Amino acid sequence: EIVNLQKYLPYPWWIKIFLLILIVSMIFTLFSLPRYIKADVYYKRGSDLLKKKAISPQELKNAFMLFKKAIKEAPDSKNINVNLGYIYLFYGQFEKGISIFSKLPLTKEEHSVTLKTAEKIAENYKNSDQYYTKAREAINNNDIKYAYSMVEEAIKESPLSKDAWILRTIILIMNGDIGETERLSDLFPLDEDEQETINKAIKKYKEINKNKP
Repeated sequence: EIVNLQKYLPYPWWIKIFLLILIVSMIFTLFSLPRYIKADVYYKRGSDLLKKKAISPQELKNAFMLFKKAIKEAPDSKNINVNLGYIYLFYGQFEKGISIFSKLPLTKEEHSVTLKTAEKIAENYKNSDQYYTKAREAINNNDIKYAYSMVEEAIKESPLSKDAWILRTIILIMNGDIGETERLSDLFPLDEDEQETINKAIKKYKEINKNKP
């Protein structure tokens, strides 16, 4: 009787490794899939807000928060990161936006599109930046009334200018309107440095006025 020895022989080592890699990949995919589905939902909701012809600061903040949630689920997503970069551009924070773009593996065409978008938005900020600069100079000269009028003009020119709104809030804090900080946080997402700037302004106001009747 001829015995079939093949059925008693072990599988070749390369087949075992291949099967192991396949199993690990399948497990990873199964665990990762829900995260990418969530990221896609956040991304689409944020993108729908950005497509609006006229977007308010509150809507832009909502889009920002949706993209932030999406990026937690899919940190390497190019599309999500690009949209975050665009929001920084809309806020007038060009260095932050361009910094995000520079870290992404953009194609030549994508790089051209982001650059043209940045230039177009920057053009719209020219007048606003002039008023913003005048407002800061007025604060340094202790001319708070003129500083406020200039920052209001800056916001009229660029209603989404985050730096202008922050400066406006600081001016109002200097005049004792600390409650204005709540409106700022309703309109814009503040990072740690921006929140610290506001906190310092409040602290300075309280120190100056603590001995006043």
